[in-house]
Amino acid sequence: ERQYELAVKHNLDIAWFSHMSFTESWNNPIPHKAEMGGSTWIGVHDLNTDGKRWQFLVNQVMPFGCCFKLYRRNLIEQVQSTFAEKVMYEEPKFVFPLVCVANRIGIFDEVISHVRIHSESTMGSFPNNRNRLMEHPKVQLQLLFWLKQYPEKYASMWKEIEFYFVHSFYLETIIFSVCEQKKLSEYDYEWLRLVVLSEIPNWRENVYLMSDKRMQTVLEGLNISFIRNPTELPNHCQEIEHMFVQ
Repeated sequence: ERQYELAVKHNLDIAWFSHMSFTESWNNPIPHKAEMGGSTWIGVHDLNTDGKRWQFLVNQVMPFGCCFKLYRRNLIEQVQSTFAEKVMYEEPKFVFPLVCVANRIGIFDEVISHVRIHSESTMGSFPNNRNRLMEHPKVQLQLLFWLKQYPEKYASMWKEIEFYFVHSFYLETIIFSVCEQKKLSEYDYEWLRLVVLSEIPNWRENVYLMSDKRMQTVLEGLNISFIRNPTELPNHCQEIEHMFVQ
């Protein structure tokens, strides 16, 4: 009721709320503030204001998971986005297109929800399983294919979409692998590389990718076949870990 009250009061398309998480024992609650982009983003945002939408899409002011958010029904009916099926990390295929079209988004530091997380849950095992880990880039690829079906609707933000795809599909997958010490094979990396080159062949012309020096370093890996040069793979992963994890 409180979520709905705030969403109506501020005429929001999407509202994201803070929450509190608990373990099995219900002890030691952990607060999770809705401030992925920093506390300065707490408040209501008009995405049609110059520079706001690209910051949500490129800087990921708000995560593209579906939880702890409220969505305007008319927005969902207009966009017709859906969740990826029979995979984990299915939410971005639903949420990202909504952010592309939404007019007003609210981010609130008020704790609305309380969630209990079981240590043996399926979601908790996601990064530790190689097959599950590879579902992450597959969902991002599904999202890209879905967006490509509507070129007129998303043409004005295609550079932002390209950046998000390369960042989430390629870089995040490698980071997840490094952080969880779940080694992907040379063939996994080759598939990631070839998909980026196939789907975003002109990535060097993307201003967001080329203005980020760290991303430029990451994308140098696109020039290397780790199947043919397997000794280069550990160095590539270590470099990414040094830049983005440590």
